Amino acid sequence: MKFHNGDAFTAEDVKFSFERYKGSGASDLKKKIKAVEIVNPHQVRFQLHEPWPDFLTFYATPATGVGWIVPKNYTGKLGSDKLKDQPVGLGPYRFVSYQPGVELILEANPELLHQIQQKLYDEVRFIPIWDLGSLHASGPRVAVSGLGLIPMYVFSGPYEDVQLKS
Repeated sequence: MKFHNGDAFTAEDVKFSFERYKGSGASDLKKKIKAVEIVNPHQVRFQLHEPWPDFLTFYATPATGVGWIVPKNYTGKLGSDKLKDQPVGLGPYRFVSYQPGVELILEANPELLHQIQQKLYDEVRFIPIWDLGSLHASGPRVAVSGLGLIPMYVFSGPYEDVQLKS
């Protein structure tokens, strides 16, 4: 498997990405990890200080971002700050552009989509909808010129709860 820039995906990238993680729970997470061992070029072993059933919840899901793997060589050449503007991943869609608060555009990665044997869209755009009232009463999916709009992670905080306001 290769990153979108052509670099091979290796266990060294996994270890490097874990070590560079600086998210909000980084210090607590890293205290629970005794060692990150590269077993072979494609296998990593995380040794924990003690059993921790939630490890995969923290590492293998987008819950924390710690499992986001970046290519070590590319990041070293580019620098962590520029990586934010020119991210590289492994998935079926690759980064095109990002305008904070406006949209994130991804395009199909032909190198990987042939393995999936299903290509739903050539391009995917994530567009925040700031006015939930703009979603029609047709339900969570709104068709506009053949484009399916699917609201994701719609958050309604307690401050919007009428009963809590009174």
